[in-house]
Amino acid sequence: MWEVSAEGVSYCVRRLGDMTLRKAIILLGDGGHHHPEILCLLVAADADVNPAHASGGTSLGDADCSGFASMLQILERAGARQPP
Repeated sequence: MWEVSAEGVSYCVRRLGDMTLRKAIILLGDGGHHHPEILCLLVAADADVNPAHASGGTSLGDADCSGFASMLQILERAGARQPP
């Protein structure tokens, strides 16, 4: 069993900045039942849902390419958009 504290989540958001969601989607990306929960915690801790990566991609695109429909919905509800 795992436990996540609000302080730990806030620390991750502050420490990783714009890379927070990308790391959550790609590096933790096994699609398990904890994965969307972690994403919700990061979004609730004010992780930016719209930063573009150096390659021009976004967290929304990462979730879409990975086939994580539930994560895609979480990001869209949080205001994530693909760049024009």
